[in-house]
Amino acid sequence: MANDDLGALLARVALKDRQSFDQLYETASPKLFAICLRILGDRGEAEDALQDIFVRIWQRAGTFAADGRSSAGWLATVARNHAIDRLRQKNRPREISIPCTTLPTRMTVLKIMPILQARAAGSTAACSS
Repeated sequence: MANDDLGALLARVALKDRQSFDQLYETASPKLFAICLRILGDRGEAEDALQDIFVRIWQRAGTFAADGRSSAGWLATVARNHAIDRLRQKNRPREISIPCTTLPTRMTVLKIMPILQARAAGSTAACSS
């Protein structure tokens, strides 16, 4: 599909035209899925990302300004940015919060140490008051 046709579909999607949205999905989803799959490396993650991407496109189609810009490029950028955000979120270390109101006894430390070690892979320990 030509870039002009994608731009016209985006303009109609901005007006919440469901038929145009379906047509845009049929046209653009293979390319956007390929972008997600290449970045995320997991088919299930890529499928979830693609669903989120089309929700964003539905919500933000009105922000696309066609004045000389590529609609295919805009769609690819939305997909790429979302996939990268998902990858970053997936790789973000989780923080373990341990209240520091009282000092633990040696026995307590020995009991919770295996739990903390199991969670430590990719995590950081934090002490919250």
